[in-house]
Amino acid sequence: MNKPKKRIEISFSTLVMGTLILIFLIWLIFFSGVFKKNCEQDETCFNERLMECKGTKFIAVRNGNIYNYLIEGRKKDFCILDIELKKMAVGTDLNLRGKLEGKSMKCYVPKDKLNEVKEIEGLINYCTGPLKEGIYEVMIEKLYGLLIQNLGDIVGEVKKQLFSF
Repeated sequence: MNKPKKRIEISFSTLVMGTLILIFLIWLIFFSGVFKKNCEQDETCFNERLMECKGTKFIAVRNGNIYNYLIEGRKKDFCILDIELKKMAVGTDLNLRGKLEGKSMKCYVPKDKLNEVKEIEGLINYCTGPLKEGIYEVMIEKLYGLLIQNLGDIVGEVKKQLFSF
């Protein structure tokens, strides 16, 4: 005994509604920045995408160091970026490597300031995180070293000025 097969009937309005919902979901996913454009090593591409704050991945090689940039997109009045120092140049001091390599920072750039960021280095003022802290720590150590190195000259100059009367 063969059972009669049940036929599934879909009304035209249900089909149209389902299609519209599917198109809307595809549009939402596409424009929400879930899929990021990969600018690879094209800095011009990255800068153009940054000005529009569109989701983008970018790899930069500077002085032998490899940086990963990720534009996450807009949140309120800010463009959000993640910057990671992936790998430092061969021969970099181990102390410096320990303070910076593998560290990242998150940047919140106001939308009205995006056109003022001419180069990627201009982003650090809007960032926070372990990479920024490491960069500042290295800078302070270098300044301290220069101060100590030149302290004798500074003291000598002060003595000369004080006792020249």
